[in-house]
Amino acid sequence: MNYLLSEKSLLSKFKGNLGEDDYKEPLTMLLDSLNNEANLNLTGKIALRYQITSHLKIRSKIFEFLEGKELKKPASPVFVIGLPRSGTTYLFNLLSLDSNHRSPLVWEMFFPFPIVEQHTRDYKRRIKKTDLLMSFKRKLIPGLDLIHPIQSTDPEECLLITAFSLKSLLYAYMARIPSYENYLKKADHASVFLWHSRFLQVLESLNRPKRWLLKNPGHIGRFHEILTVYPEASFIQIHRDPVETIPSICSLTEKTRRPFTKRVNKNEIGAMTLSYWKESLAKGEKEKSSISQDKFINVKFEDFIVKPIEQIKAIYSQLDLNLDKETERKMIDFTQKFEKVEKAKHSYGLSEFGLSKESVQNTLSKYISF
Repeated sequence: MNYLLSEKSLLSKFKGNLGEDDYKEPLTMLLDSLNNEANLNLTGKIALRYQITSHLKIRSKIFEFLEGKELKKPASPVFVIGLPRSGTTYLFNLLSLDSNHRSPLVWEMFFPFPIVEQHTRDYKRRIKKTDLLMSFKRKLIPGLDLIHPIQSTDPEECLLITAFSLKSLLYAYMARIPSYENYLKKADHASVFLWHSRFLQVLESLNRPKRWLLKNPGHIGRFHEILTVYPEASFIQIHRDPVETIPSICSLTEKTRRPFTKRVNKNEIGAMTLSYWKESLAKGEKEKSSISQDKFINVKFEDFIVKPIEQIKAIYSQLDLNLDKETERKMIDFTQKFEKVEKAKHSYGLSEFGLSKESVQNTLSKYISF
């Protein structure tokens, strides 16, 4: 018995305005996996139905907004990549202080339509609507702010944009869907970046930035697809010992998934997490060898945490970007505040998820410079 909306029921709402049919295969795979493998509770059924419906609605509005228009390709992007929990957010937030960088904001990814100017009455209503949704998510997932603190007006990673293609690891954080997760490993992600670029075109309809600043760990194994859509893209990859990152990813998955399912298998989360990122890192290592060195920067987590401004200056120099004094001052202030914040402990361990230091290092260390 299908307890989520059936594919036929879902698609009947959109009257053919979803653009190309590249959504059909991933939607079928996602719904089959959710219906047959996820073991969702009532909250999970409602939440996943809401998420998929919302993503399809936004996709439909993107298509309607762009149909018949001849728009410029998005401004050249800089992608921050690296395993989840490896310092990518800290680096991303620092780079976001540069006014030449523009990133999609949380509220824009949740409720992008109709397009609104900032600081208008409609904009304020949109922020309140996003705040309400964020408040509900925090109540539903206790400790969410400890794991990944975000506000409605913050720049945020592309994970939310990838969902518009229906090929997104977002769903696997929420539910046990191994068949869909395995499908993502092998699937061509060209459609992901087609819709990614279309979403940026929508945002650029009000304000075209000098460059886009983007982040998503899932982009690690997708350099070929990214460069097909964004041939001028640059990449900054931060490397951290996977013995530190993998248990944190597992913990994030477990805490995010728990409110939506009847049963959580931590050992399975550990095995699937290790398998997914091995595939992604291996593919990324193979593909990045073809990227020009002046477009790809490797940063060691330890170097970045100890001397973040020094690493930022090296990044700007290698990418031939201008770091003005005002932006540098903002970055220094940010690092000082970051250091003073007393962080609560987010407790987790490899053994909790059926993994060991040796198993993680043997599987992933060859793909990471640390």
